[in-house]
Amino acid sequence: MQEYGLNHCRFHSWCPPEACFEAADRVGIYLQPELPIWGEITEAGKELTDFLLHDGEKIQGEYSNHASFVLFALGNELSGDMNTLKCLVEQFRTMEGRHLYAYGSNNFLGWKGHIPGEDFLVTCRLGWW
Repeated sequence: MQEYGLNHCRFHSWCPPEACFEAADRVGIYLQPELPIWGEITEAGKELTDFLLHDGEKIQGEYSNHASFVLFALGNELSGDMNTLKCLVEQFRTMEGRHLYAYGSNNFLGWKGHIPGEDFLVTCRLGWW
């Protein structure tokens, strides 16, 4: 990655293993793990949001002390209820304040642009224009 001038690696809908964080710590690569979802998150989907919260807690607990763990997103191409996405991010921020958070990567396929409350934006386009 460094040979290509890259200093950031996004993990599309998954979290890499410990060895990846250790290697990234050594060479100065920033990592963006994500929760394992590519789809819709709604208030009615409590079983899913409970799973994501639990998985995110495990990721935070296991890898947060790595210097390379800089960015954290809820998943890929998410849609659904913004309040539920915000609630998840707020809970993760409460657990761990050292990371930058996004409601997801490519959420709403970029049609909404930057959404207030996110620390960073990963998207394929900005807005409908």
